[in-house]
Amino acid sequence: VSFEVGCLYEPLGCAAWAAMHMGVRLGDVVAVNGVGFAGNIMLQGAIKSGASKVIAVDVEPTKLEVAKRLGADYAIDAGEVDPVAAVNEITGGEGVDVAAEAVGGTGVGIKQALGMVRHNGIMALYGDNYAPVQEFCFHRFHEDGLEVRNLNAVHYTKLRSVEHMREAYRAVQRGVFDLDIILEHSVRHRLEEIGEVFAGEAEKLDQQGSLKTIIIP
Repeated sequence: VSFEVGCLYEPLGCAAWAAMHMGVRLGDVVAVNGVGFAGNIMLQGAIKSGASKVIAVDVEPTKLEVAKRLGADYAIDAGEVDPVAAVNEITGGEGVDVAAEAVGGTGVGIKQALGMVRHNGIMALYGDNYAPVQEFCFHRFHEDGLEVRNLNAVHYTKLRSVEHMREAYRAVQRGVFDLDIILEHSVRHRLEEIGEVFAGEAEKLDQQGSLKTIIIP
């Protein structure tokens, strides 16, 4: 792969492995909550795996535009409409076969995905939800027999992590994912600006328009 793609080893390898293990089957309807860098890789994986419809959900119009360019059938702005209601309208109230969560943070993506997934569907969890999820009910996991997939490639044993990344980058090297669009919408900064970059990102955690922030030596 190119040097630039190789430098994305950890985030790209994790996202590509997640895309390969979401559990999407031919004809499935898939919702991807959060179409930043990882979400748009997972969205491509759903399409390549044979999904009949792919629904992109985000609050950033730029990211939704990228998702549409990559082949999303629907793009839902969760800042403008109720994403769960919109997805249920698209699916006639049945819900999606696979609901992916690539938002992370406060758990909003988990709640959205849970509201969208059908009976006996798959919850494909990728995002790092580092904050406590408030007022969360596990009833649907029990009552609807949901399958939960942990899509974090590197959080297994050290050996499995190496093999997961090897598997993922084999798909990357073979051109499965369109990375040109991703890199086109990634912001670049010089190494000496890294302090300012971190400070700026911390001030607007919920308003990041860039798919990836790239630091160049």
